Amino acid sequence: MRQRAEADAPAVLESPRWRRLYVAGRLELEQRGDWTTLAREQLEVLVRAMAKAEELRTVAENAPLTRGSTGQQVENPLWRTAERLDARALAIAKSLKLTADTRSWVAPPDDAGIPGGPEGEAGDELDELDELAVKRKAKAKAG
Repeated sequence: MRQRAEADAPAVLESPRWRRLYVAGRLELEQRGDWTTLAREQLEVLVRAMAKAEELRTVAENAPLTRGSTGQQVENPLWRTAERLDARALAIAKSLKLTADTRSWVAPPDDAGIPGGPEGEAGDELDELDELAVKRKAKAKAG
């Protein structure tokens, strides 16, 4: 099961972190019987959006302010783009029922072989989606 999911993971997802998220999402969807061509495409968009958002935040952290059209200091527009990508990823995750609020996650069978993080600890790889949902909720309440 795990090997098929790994083999199917898009080659452009070079980072082990994003490949693990894709595989965990796929295994969750397969286990529920919701794995379709559309779900595959949506999951790929979700993971790519999260990866791109992280990349943009890293760039923005190095240059949090830029010059505006009249020379004034303004917030780097990459922050807002990263937020939009996060919102898109979260919307897709909710539609696929992959967030804590929307999924009834059951641990995959032991033979599924979902790896832990870089240090090898076990854990739900979909936690990243849960963290994103919590951050968005907190921001909505504050704003």
